[in-house]
Amino acid sequence: MILRHGESTWNQKNLFTGWHDVQLTEKGRGEAVAAGRTMLEAGLYFDTSHTSLLERAVLTCNMALEAMGQVWLPVNRTWLLNERHYGALQGLDKKETTERHGAEQTYVWRRSFDVPPPPVDTSSPEHPVNDRRYRLLDPSLLPGAECLKDVVERVLPYWNESIVPQLRDNQTVLVTAHGNSLRALVMHLEGISQADIAELNIPTGAPKRYTFNGTRSTTTCRWRVPSIWAMWRQLKLLPPPWPNKPPPKRPFSATLYNQFQQLELVVQSGAKVPGAGVAGGSGWCPSAQGRDHWDITQWFAQVHERHIVRSMASKKSYLESLRKVSLFSSCSNKDLEKIAKAGDEVSFAPDSLVMDQGQTGREAFVIISGTATVKRNGKKVATLGAGAVVGELSLLDHGPRTASVITETECIMLVISQRQFLGVIDAIPALSHKLLGTLAGRIRELDRQYFG
Repeated sequence: MILRHGESTWNQKNLFTGWHDVQLTEKGRGEAVAAGRTMLEAGLYFDTSHTSLLERAVLTCNMALEAMGQVWLPVNRTWLLNERHYGALQGLDKKETTERHGAEQTYVWRRSFDVPPPPVDTSSPEHPVNDRRYRLLDPSLLPGAECLKDVVERVLPYWNESIVPQLRDNQTVLVTAHGNSLRALVMHLEGISQADIAELNIPTGAPKRYTFNGTRSTTTCRWRVPSIWAMWRQLKLLPPPWPNKPPPKRPFSATLYNQFQQLELVVQSGAKVPGAGVAGGSGWCPSAQGRDHWDITQWFAQVHERHIVRSMASKKSYLESLRKVSLFSSCSNKDLEKIAKAGDEVSFAPDSLVMDQGQTGREAFVIISGTATVKRNGKKVATLGAGAVVGELSLLDHGPRTASVITETECIMLVISQRQFLGVIDAIPALSHKLLGTLAGRIRELDRQYFG
């Protein structure tokens, strides 16, 4: 699994960073945690990990592993996985550099395979000989500037000598590094040419999984974009990306909600997401080879600005509905408030399919307003109104839906995903004991009904 560090402070300022040591932004920290949760949800357990000597990668690795409950994992840190050294460009604004030197020259410095930018000499604070972390290295090894070819020449020996033997031992390995050191690695793993590598971008905070046939050929590789809910749970704590105008105050649309729920499947299939383009038009999700760049954070901010609002209504209005759910019958008001707070309001148009019989369940729905029809085997069995709750057992498992639910009128529902619910249980461990007690009571009641 490869993972680029989360957004750094110089990424945010659009500065050439290179070997200059900068910290993660709050958004970058959120990306690191979301990446860890995504890998955990994918069932990944690592045997070892590798990262660079630069803080933004080290912290991303640590935060991702902490989110996975694997902070104890051995971490191998090496300068060989550092970002490309940008020489005299380090610290300069990319836009100003383009205006000063021209777009063509700047592109050559940034993207050509074998043309480095102007170097810094050993007297410059940007030269690594003046950084204590490299004090034990031969000064002749430390660059004053690098092109991608130079990065390939230091990354691949480390890959072959340190990581390949671990893969041969059937170990699962996490490599957390930088845009250019990972481009060098991906170029090797996917057989990308020197001409084509110029167009490859590595998104921040989006893990990519490789499964190897032996250690020589890649049998599968795909970006695993952190779940949109994990990203939202992180990003919503941060200042909004639209400081001059607030977002509209309305719930999620059902269409957008469904886009979010299916996003990982779309990303893995390389399908086109309507309206997801960063610069107008439609944008491409990464293909199976991961060669198309897709900036999830930019897209998410755009969609967020156009459509998304966290409902400002008090979650206390949901407590009565949740209290009627037998699964939550032993929960206190405080427990119910936590569960309600974890959910999101979603608006559904009339005749929307909310749940489909036989489909894997991943969330529960509390009807706040409107009515919906319940059908089993194509036959109507009930009409639900405000206060009704459906799908609550999906909070505990991914079992198939036992019925379909279709809205009759426009409905607003509180949607609680299993991920959100398990987060509440992690925060309130005693809640799991209450739920077990409730389930035990239900099993005993069914036993009495069946056997007498």
